[in-house]
Amino acid sequence: MPRRRARAQVSAAHGHSRSRGSCRWREMVRSEYEHELAPRAVILARTIRFTEQKSRLYSPPAALEEFRIPPAADAADRKQWERFLRRTINFTYGCAAVAKVAIAGRGAGYYKWRVELAEGNDPSWLTPFLDDLVDRIQAARAAGGKPPIESLTITKSREGNDVRDR
Repeated sequence: MPRRRARAQVSAAHGHSRSRGSCRWREMVRSEYEHELAPRAVILARTIRFTEQKSRLYSPPAALEEFRIPPAADAADRKQWERFLRRTINFTYGCAAVAKVAIAGRGAGYYKWRVELAEGNDPSWLTPFLDDLVDRIQAARAAGGKPPIESLTITKSREGNDVRDR
């Protein structure tokens, strides 16, 4: 049976904000020629403010932060997928950009995932990365014997929504 490609889309609405903790994150960066010059990696410090919900970036990120996808054994675990999506998007925006992740246990929401961004974060910044992100999700779910998702929608949080975690 041919695999159906999930639809990835971004849409916009108005939002509501909330706060979280903060952390300092270190990333490993290797230049193309670094291995010829020095055998060790360069460590750059980047501060990610999880107490802020609006990104301080002035232009779209060059790449989507890549984190380990949930293993095949956890392919059906909604909490693992929510954590993965929050981590990936929050680190890409450099703040607590994700207001809400909606992945249902059954019904239409099981196949149509929705991520709402806090007000002030442009969801269109993720458009170039969505196809690859959905492909990674589909591969992990297939490895775990779970059906593929139909869509991953990234929107701005709608005004008046309760964005607290449930």
